[in-house]
Amino acid sequence: MGHDESAFFDLLFELIPGIDQKSIFLSEFECPLVNILLNFIEQKFDLMNKLRGRTKVRVPGAVIILPHWNAKAGTYFDLAKFLNKVGLSALRLTLPYHEERMPPELERADHLVSPNIGRSLQSIRQAVLDTRAAIAWLKQQGYEKVGIVGTSIGSCVAFMAWVHDPRLDAAVFNHVSGYMADVVWHGLSTYHVREGFGDNLDLDELRQYWMPVSPMAYMERLAALPPRPQRYIYTLYDLSFPVELSRDVMRELRRRKIPHSKAAIPCGHYTLGENPWVYLDGY
Repeated sequence: MGHDESAFFDLLFELIPGIDQKSIFLSEFECPLVNILLNFIEQKFDLMNKLRGRTKVRVPGAVIILPHWNAKAGTYFDLAKFLNKVGLSALRLTLPYHEERMPPELERADHLVSPNIGRSLQSIRQAVLDTRAAIAWLKQQGYEKVGIVGTSIGSCVAFMAWVHDPRLDAAVFNHVSGYMADVVWHGLSTYHVREGFGDNLDLDELRQYWMPVSPMAYMERLAALPPRPQRYIYTLYDLSFPVELSRDVMRELRRRKIPHSKAAIPCGHYTLGENPWVYLDGY
């Protein structure tokens, strides 16, 4: 499927008129590797996705949090608590192949991005569908505004949701790159994925194969959408998302006159999650 096919990220229950959305939420997502478990509120918060701050009355807003690759259980809960303090609910999603979604033969979420090109495409697509389903669910719960925050691979997933789902009102992208292939090819954290390709393909080929899950492929689509608040944060000494990849995205946003804000923080990829940079990032 080409990268211009918007149906690649469409939800089944939104494509079929008259379908019972609740039954889809409780059945389509009960497959172990597709599971978002949108009925987790009725199950005492003990499943894979966590919502903090939900009330039974109509509330103004919620934020979806998309973690980084290989994030452990409990990460980003501090961010959720902070959002609660400023009056927002927070829904922290679990990415495919992470935590309870990890097959027993894995110790890391290596299937999310791997030399298996097709599985990597499908994994990112599933993460975007999970996110869009979460947006729909939050809207059903009465949230008037829904924002999104994504970090690293979560930033890529958040961007895909951002350009395909106008129900999102604001977005923050932590670590930015226009092409998933370039991150794998040049990033320190993904050198093992590149090695897995051997001499079977080059960067240009991989970029084309993974274009459907690369933000740069959707800049024209984003430029045609009504302006919404969006903030891009990148680090100047990033060895996983090399800074030139982030600057390419900034240049493209400016070229297409897409309203946005940005922040360049003088630290590295992983040090962004440490003191004092994590506080600057949150600010």
